Amino acid sequence: MIRDPNSGETFKAALGQGAYVNDRPISASDSTSISVGSTGVGFNGRTAATDVVNAVGALISKGGIFFRNASGGLMLAYAASGRLIGYIEPHMNAWDCLAGMLIATEAGNQMEEIDVRSALVRGARVVVGAPGVYDDLKMIADTSFAPLKVSEVA
Repeated sequence: MIRDPNSGETFKAALGQGAYVNDRPISASDSTSISVGSTGVGFNGRTAATDVVNAVGALISKGGIFFRNASGGLMLAYAASGRLIGYIEPHMNAWDCLAGMLIATEAGNQMEEIDVRSALVRGARVVVGAPGVYDDLKMIADTSFAPLKVSEVA
């Protein structure tokens, strides 16, 4: 569950039971192009600034627009509800991303597979996108985000 106290919205999901905002079903964007919609881009002090600079540059060069509101969990919820076409971040802690990743996938988004046990301890890279743009977002993440070293996130 993710709560946005500013809007009064509560996003929630359970495995195999769909995704909801305030008990109304939600679904991923039907966008088929990075240039049709905004992509959430997260950043924190645990990764190099160049990772995000490169990702934003790649998005813009493909005609995309980036969105940032300082809450990775909420941006994942926005991807779940189709407000964003996806969300990428080089590293998120488990408590910031796991609920949002479940909500987003239950809403029909694709997600980069993660090792949940490792993510619980060390966090994970997050790539979530509507089916029509996921491959492009994954490519942007693959070419923009440097691999994390265990010492950087432990």
